[in-house]
Amino acid sequence: MASSTVFAPLLHTERTAGKVCYTVIASVPFTYHLSTLPDNTAREICDDIHKIRQLNRTSRKVQFMKAREIMTENVLVVRDNSAVEEVARMLARNRISGLPVVDESGLLVGLVTEHDLIAKSGRVVVDIMTRGVISVTPDTDVEQVQHLLTNQRIRRVPVVENGQVVGIVSRSDLVRQIAMRWVCGVCGEIVRGMEPPHTCPRCGASESAFNQDVVPPGM
Repeated sequence: MASSTVFAPLLHTERTAGKVCYTVIASVPFTYHLSTLPDNTAREICDDIHKIRQLNRTSRKVQFMKAREIMTENVLVVRDNSAVEEVARMLARNRISGLPVVDESGLLVGLVTEHDLIAKSGRVVVDIMTRGVISVTPDTDVEQVQHLLTNQRIRRVPVVENGQVVGIVSRSDLVRQIAMRWVCGVCGEIVRGMEPPHTCPRCGASESAFNQDVVPPGM
């Protein structure tokens, strides 16, 4: 007997300022036996299944991805009183285009880039660094990070906790995150890895149920 199982969301409904807001609070499995239904009903159910899968996929993707999951850790930093020549050597040696700048207490005070080295004059980093750096926390949603990198037209954003640099998220981190994200077409489970898993850890679907989910930055 033909059937289809879907994890349907249980929604909490709340009306605020004239708007109705829905929050996914749980997912439960439903099985439809399509061969016992009239053709038009089966088609409607298939449409509903598709919508439910999309809702599960979107809710998990947006609500649970945090900067700490994709950031590069063990970030190179430079002191604000370091010589400009030393910074140039660090950038060239590590093949990077920018570094967070910290003070003697390890607190983030700026960012120094290739552009700063080329376009500005000074003896030490504090003379040429960019101040007022945009930063995020480890718990910032990846969607917000995407908006920052695209809308502010910056290449990287430091991840800061209690004033200390604990990581950095660059455009390449976002590209890598997209390349390693697989979504189960049955229940919407997101799994990261270079290859899709053999089975879904949530619903047990086979490897063939997984598709790479590509979301352009800023969407």
